[in-house]
This record gives sequence, structure tokens and C-alpha cells, in this order.
Amino acid sequence: MAAFNAVRFKVKPERDQDFLNAHDKIGATWSGLLHANIIKTGNHSYCIIAEWEDMNACIQARRI
Repeated sequence: MAAFNAVRFKVKPERDQDFLNAHDKIGATWSGLLHANIIKTGNHSYCIIAEWEDMNACIQARRI
């Protein structure tokens, strides 16, 4: 069964594009990640919603 997680980020002023660039290709580096969306939630704040193959894949990614 797929698993989902959400992570909030507060980015330093003037670093928004650096943050977005750093997460542009996250699917290629996180084993078990099926899909991720970055949502801008306010000034310099974001939320990533990620879908994983299963809960174990999500847990293993925490160690990266």
C-alpha cells in the first residue's frame, strides 16, 4: 500500500530558487519515491507532499 508524508520548509529570503533547484530532481535520488509535489504556502515557505511505494520506503528515506 502506498504511503504519504508531508514536510514543511521555511526558506531564507533570497534563497527560494536555490531551494527549488535543490529539490528539482529528488525522485532520482530517493529510492521508493513515486511522486512528490512542492507547494508554495506563503512568503519563503513551502510544503512537500510525497508518495512512496510503501511505509518502509518512506522510513528508509529518512536515513538519507
